[in-house]
Amino acid sequence: MLNNLNQVQKLVSPCQLPYDSKSLDILIVESDRKFLRKLGSMIEMALKSQQERSFSLTSTQNLHNASRLLSEQTFDIILTDINLSDASGFVVIEELTKYGDHTPIVVLSNITNWSMILETAQIGISDFLLKKTIDAGILLRSVFYSIERRKMELKAKWSEQNHQVLVENLPAGVIQSDTGMSVTYVNSVFANMMDRTAESIKGNTVMEVLGIDHKDAQLRQVFDKVSHTHMAEEFELVIQKNIDEQISALCIATPFFDQLGNLAGLQYVIFNAVFKKHSQFHEQKTLS
Repeated sequence: MLNNLNQVQKLVSPCQLPYDSKSLDILIVESDRKFLRKLGSMIEMALKSQQERSFSLTSTQNLHNASRLLSEQTFDIILTDINLSDASGFVVIEELTKYGDHTPIVVLSNITNWSMILETAQIGISDFLLKKTIDAGILLRSVFYSIERRKMELKAKWSEQNHQVLVENLPAGVIQSDTGMSVTYVNSVFANMMDRTAESIKGNTVMEVLGIDHKDAQLRQVFDKVSHTHMAEEFELVIQKNIDEQISALCIATPFFDQLGNLAGLQYVIFNAVFKKHSQFHEQKTLS
């Protein structure tokens, strides 16, 4: 139990996430000195109106120095070309992503190859701006949009990770299934309860895992009700652990959703488990 508490205490508060500071640290990676000076002036002009926020600009002309800077300090955003003096193309983005960790990246380039633009977007950039059409307003909107979007992504990731830690350390069994009622996750408590590994349970249907084919209709009714009402449902459950043992428990089924708000599946929390050997429930059946 102490280990469980230690795990929960390690959860990071959302207020400790990056980008909550009023200062804005920008890294510019650009080999063209003329455009670098223009970009610096543009940023200073655009950010002068942001009186509540201070800012600092750090610039370098090659990927090697950019990687070194990113390994030594944290930046709020990276503005980069993908044609540098010592590297070009996807190598630039991959390297900056590697060292920049969660730092949003805005590409500034004159490339008009849309297939390449789409591919760079898929490997992690926040925005792509054409140098010849950029102005202070466009740049400022892109910078703040990219930072805010990354903040939202990190908070969503924080919520998901913390939820997973809490679920794993609950003093109750937890099963998650998709909309087809196939098990996608079980916590260690439930796996131990069933004397199985989590991996051996995943992929089976909820009914197969619980060994209650005779109560197939009950679980389907619960699934349909929770799926339609989006409200939790509490019910009693008898799990056939093996030939000789049953588990009587309470179960609460709740829906969970994907990022678009669509139903992704159900989560079943199983607690107050009472284990009964075959002789016990056979005797009870005989007496009744």
